[in-house]
Amino acid sequence: YLSDKVKATGGGDAPEDVLGGLDAAIDKMKWTHRTRVLLHLGDAPPHGRRFTNKYDAYPDGDPNGLTAESVLEKIQSEEILYYFGKITSLTDKMIDVFRDIIGEFLIFDLNVDGEDPKALTTKLFEAVCSSITSSVILTSSEAENIYRRKRKNLEKDPQKPAEWDTLPTETGKLLHYRFPKTIADIKNPYYFTKPNLVIKKFTYKRAPKPFSSGSERYAYFALNLTREPAEEIIIKECVEIGKKANSLERYLEMIETSTIAYFLSKQFNAAAKLLDIKKKVNFLKPQALRHKDGGEVKVKDGGEVKVKDGGEVKVKDGGEVKDGGEVKDGGEVKDGGEVKDSEGDKEGSNIQCYTIEPMFHETFKR
Repeated sequence: YLSDKVKATGGGDAPEDVLGGLDAAIDKMKWTHRTRVLLHLGDAPPHGRRFTNKYDAYPDGDPNGLTAESVLEKIQSEEILYYFGKITSLTDKMIDVFRDIIGEFLIFDLNVDGEDPKALTTKLFEAVCSSITSSVILTSSEAENIYRRKRKNLEKDPQKPAEWDTLPTETGKLLHYRFPKTIADIKNPYYFTKPNLVIKKFTYKRAPKPFSSGSERYAYFALNLTREPAEEIIIKECVEIGKKANSLERYLEMIETSTIAYFLSKQFNAAAKLLDIKKKVNFLKPQALRHKDGGEVKVKDGGEVKVKDGGEVKVKDGGEVKDGGEVKDGGEVKDGGEVKDSEGDKEGSNIQCYTIEPMFHETFKR
């Protein structure tokens, strides 16, 4: 949406028609895609004493009756991700008010006072890329309203477990994509699909508490028991909880992007070596871990449960599969039980996903 009807008038006071601009962006633009990004670039606050102590021609607030609550709640209801590009400190009070209404949001420092004007272009480019990347990650799965997502708040322990033998042994499936051989593989929309997904059994032990956390994931000390001798590794899980926040789909997207980054870093390093460039770019080989606790389905009278492609079986009274019942690939057992193949996933099931990384070495440079 571009408007040629907006005219620059006034200019006698510091505030601008910020709320009117945001409201127009919501109502006039077509928000048809799942990923919706609103990057607000501003050097002045909205009208109203709650936003500024500078001279204001409209100290009582927006002359058209708009409020920050009404505009920002509309942004929330439309599931538009709001980001702000800060140019001056005049917007500091506005940022505080906005955060009180919708919570934390990313702020990009676009102040280029005294710098080459080209620096603004660079900062703006980085802000746009970061906004899109963050939004794609947040909306990569069918989750509840993105502004209502909850985050785990776990107690941390910075020390490695003193006695690994006392911790339970866990099992799961380790997943990674076959590494691309050419740029054409990366551009192929069918490359990062099930045929190129490698799945292996995995046995491990994990510390009960994370030793660290970032904005997106908790990190745990762990042991890879599949190797002999056991190998120290790091297991990471998303801090968010809620529908699909910890879905296999989301983790597969993570390892897809990391696989591409790993491939491109190898290509760069090979080209740099030919030109006698000493610098290297290194990325970790990405892997996802899918862990599922217990769970069972009862089968009566010696019957068996067959797993085939497609469909489902509904089970009456008690959640049991009777003689001859079949549960098909990706299907479900209703009213109490659940059967899934090794690739299946279902909201509400006891499936946990992680990413796996090697223990960092002093000589490893990211």
